[in-house]
Amino acid sequence: MKRLAAAIEYVVLLLVRVRYRRKARTRRLARQQAIATTHRALIGAAGLHARNIQTIFNVGLYVLLLDDDLACFTDDLVCAIDDRRRRFTAKHEAVPLYEAAQDLPQLLGKDFRSAIAALGADDTLTKRLNEASSGLHRFSNEHRSVLNDIRNVVAAHREHDALAYVRTLESESRSTSWASRRSCLAI
Repeated sequence: MKRLAAAIEYVVLLLVRVRYRRKARTRRLARQQAIATTHRALIGAAGLHARNIQTIFNVGLYVLLLDDDLACFTDDLVCAIDDRRRRFTAKHEAVPLYEAAQDLPQLLGKDFRSAIAALGADDTLTKRLNEASSGLHRFSNEHRSVLNDIRNVVAAHREHDALAYVRTLESESRSTSWASRRSCLAI
């Protein structure tokens, strides 16, 4: 019965996956170009000892690399053939989500705000930054516990209790997908 369900799912979603892959390839190329450009700019700013510009490009490159990682996970989730593969991908996506939820508020903190102020950021940009930071903080507070559990038990293999491992996986599979949760991190 499971094989039949998997075969039906494969056939029904084949065209959707083909279209998705085509669009994802275009987005991936654009993202790779943005990463390369930002990387060069960061190296240039470091070479010139332009601290404020370096701070801003550092955050930009971090966000682009995070987005690239999460997009790869999302691609795998969309194209996964069965629930086991989707759960496997989702649990590994929890690690960068957890780490980003911890790191981004720090990266967007005092040094970043000083850098954008020194480079002439207006009140509108500061307001948008505050809104994004609030969203990150809210996401972190709402999902820290489950992301930390999955990170520790599954990805970091810190739990040596197999029953705890299974309980964490079962609770993760009943919760909302990581692909939908990651949209909270969009800045």
